[in-house]
Amino acid sequence: MSSNYTEALIYAGELERAVDRLEHEGRRRGPRGRGLTGPSLIRLARCYMELGRPEQAVPLLKRELAAVMSGGGDVRRTVGVRGRLAAAYQAAGWPEHAVAMFERNLFDAEAALGGQDADTCDARENLADAYAASQDPLRAVELYRQSLARREALFGPRHPSVFACRTGLALAYEEAGEPGRAAEVLDHGIAEAGSLFDETLIVPAMRSHRARVAVGAGQPEQALALHEESLGDWITALGDRHPDVLHLKKAFVVALMAAGEEERAVPFLEEGLALAEDVFGGSHAETTAFRQLLGRALLAAGDTRRAVPLLERALLELESAAGVRPAPVLVARVDRASAYRESGDLERAVSLLEGTLYDAEAHCGRRDGVTVAARTALARTYAATGDTRRAVSLLTTAAADAERFLGPGEPLVRRIPRYLAELAGAGRPGEGSQAGPAPAIPDQYEGQGEARAEPGAQP
Repeated sequence: MSSNYTEALIYAGELERAVDRLEHEGRRRGPRGRGLTGPSLIRLARCYMELGRPEQAVPLLKRELAAVMSGGGDVRRTVGVRGRLAAAYQAAGWPEHAVAMFERNLFDAEAALGGQDADTCDARENLADAYAASQDPLRAVELYRQSLARREALFGPRHPSVFACRTGLALAYEEAGEPGRAAEVLDHGIAEAGSLFDETLIVPAMRSHRARVAVGAGQPEQALALHEESLGDWITALGDRHPDVLHLKKAFVVALMAAGEEERAVPFLEEGLALAEDVFGGSHAETTAFRQLLGRALLAAGDTRRAVPLLERALLELESAAGVRPAPVLVARVDRASAYRESGDLERAVSLLEGTLYDAEAHCGRRDGVTVAARTALARTYAATGDTRRAVSLLTTAAADAERFLGPGEPLVRRIPRYLAELAGAGRPGEGSQAGPAPAIPDQYEGQGEARAEPGAQP
């Protein structure tokens, strides 16, 4: 009965309460919390993962993997535990460990179970996701194509796992820079699923992913319609406090902001931030993401007084988070500097952005959206100081890079030409640097150059 209650807490998103029960059970059964084994240990590791504490899940899963292998090494159970451990390594910022373990899982599964076994398909798709996260989306696409063919042969074309595999393939196509193929796969899946799965979240999940593809393709209105259609189904099924629902609410407000509806996004973000702090805690990655998005929306609405402390705190949390990649930190620095500019603190904004642009080129390369965003933000800040000549030079470079390297859904592709036109209307290049401070161009969205993270980003 106790295990059923704990599982119900996890399903309802009451993760901290579930952790308290499981940790208490571990202390009761053995010294230093080592009394948990088997399903209870796996449940605790799951909670740590969903709470954004993968470093606490890793030792538990290593212990369980050693126990499984020492007991004879049942292949299915070994593959399952090793897959969880690989996912924890990936979330903790050790992608090389994760890829190696997922590769070992697929090798063992194919050798022992055959290529068309369901667990082998799971291992293949987990490896594909790891490749996509490691900037190797073409290998991810190939693995998902293999897995989709084998699942259809094994279960038929209308099995739930086939639709989940199609969703994975679509996301791999998106990561590979083929949003049209991604949209085609998801549209086909949604149409074919129809009303087959009314009691599940299969179709709402595909709609949510299709909305993400629409945002990336520069179709925010379509994305909003898809999000609004699916979000109600998720809330009905799981409640508004469930981690998956909070992630989807975040995706919805990203679509709102992409559509230029920042003021409408503010109350959704305030509610989401309060729920995320309650469900995950104040410094969890999901909470930080809500805080950062709220800061951006307030900045766009002209409320710099509230925006600055939110963006400052988001940057500090990202900088202190274990295993965080450079790109999200750089995006947060662009956000913070933009807030300084709009509040009139131009000296701090210029200093922060000059360093950020240097770091973005070093860590991400010139073609990355983060670098384009940093260059654009620095140009606009130079314009605010009156240095129009340098502003135009940087914006011209940023416009060329955005057109060549960024997707059509990236807001900067549309906004940089507008910034250049507004500067041209203010005076000829070279004159502004002698004319005193110029007003900042009123738009706060440089940070949209952020690379997607998530399962859920990005936004």
